[in-house]
Amino acid sequence: MDDNQEIAAQYDVRGIPCIIVFKDGSELDRIIGAYPEAEGRKKIDMILAKAERELLDSGKNRKI
Repeated sequence: MDDNQEIAAQYDVRGIPCIIVFKDGSELDRIIGAYPEAEGRKKIDMILAKAERELLDSGKNRKI
């Protein structure tokens, strides 16, 4: 954060570690804090599942 204060401020990063997940340029979710590897992977899997559901739901609403 110290080396990239402007970027940290832009994304409201107040502590590390901080993982921000983006979809189409917008923040989808974030993980803040240190976690054991298994728990961190579980959190990432949950975020990816959420993104997949949103993608599938948006495809249902499209007209061909």
